[in-house]
Amino acid sequence: LVLLPLARGRATRSSAALALGTFATSACASGPLWPPVSTGWSLASLALVALIATSWLRACTARELQPLWRGNPQLPLVRGTCDRLRVAVVLVPVLVGACLCIAGATVSPRLLRPKVLVAFGLVLVGVCTVEATTREAMDPTHHASRWILLLSIAVAFASEVAPS
Repeated sequence: LVLLPLARGRATRSSAALALGTFATSACASGPLWPPVSTGWSLASLALVALIATSWLRACTARELQPLWRGNPQLPLVRGTCDRLRVAVVLVPVLVGACLCIAGATVSPRLLRPKVLVAFGLVLVGVCTVEATTREAMDPTHHASRWILLLSIAVAFASEVAPS
């Protein structure tokens, strides 16, 4: 009830957002492997792209999947389970990006601080989890302020991964 609408074309925007978000976070996560690119900037771009992908996927899945579930009252759906699965789908790009980032940074010949890198990965997943579980009825100004605060926290951790 979550993946089949994405695969069969009932939730086209959500599936496009999932594919594009996963590709974009994967591309940004490979930044530490590129020698001329600064590690801090590539991880900051990963934080930005992951938060954008999470916000976009949250909005798309809320628009496409939730009405689909409400439109089928004959199915024995547990509302909480469907919402948790929707949040899990929304978090796929950031989880892929964080895993690739940590794996790529361990292979990278650059000098990195591994504990701070793992902390950055955890903060990034936590920030995106907060965004993924946001209610749609939130005031837009509060949401924008919180979004910027979450991004600045992730960028602050990203800037500390490489020793200065």
